[in-house]
Amino acid sequence: MTEQRYHELQTRVADWFAQRLPAGWLAGPAGIDIDRDEIVLVLPLDQRTHRGEFRENTRDARIKLAREAEETFGRKISWGTVRDGTRQLFTIVRTAVTAQLAMPERRVLDTLIGAGVAADRSDAVAWCIRLVGQHEADWLRDLGDATAATPTSRPELRTQI
Repeated sequence: MTEQRYHELQTRVADWFAQRLPAGWLAGPAGIDIDRDEIVLVLPLDQRTHRGEFRENTRDARIKLAREAEETFGRKISWGTVRDGTRQLFTIVRTAVTAQLAMPERRVLDTLIGAGVAADRSDAVAWCIRLVGQHEADWLRDLGDATAATPTSRPELRTQI
């Protein structure tokens, strides 16, 4: 999805939910994140609202809204809240991903399992992705610097990563 199409979709989704979310649910604008499988709405709560009570008290209305939105946008709807700067997702989509890995990559995953960091290869892949997410700004900057320093030869760059 191009940046422009993503922005247009995010605007449509934000407008759609702004018209339908009860005002009493929100202590500010809802956070919206979208990919090809899922739309995640993170609802800001005020300090007096208990997450568990909010989740339970709004369940039926959220399910109804999610069904309508899923039909409208062709993606699963997930929910979360943010309060006091802490974000908590309470429904999310887990999507299977298939990857063909050579022995060196499988060894990395198996090492993580052996060290007790991950329960299985799927968990190890997820752990690696979270690690990349934590360091992505630095790594992307370094990658940009390396790309700028490498005239036209990209195969070496791939092996460095």
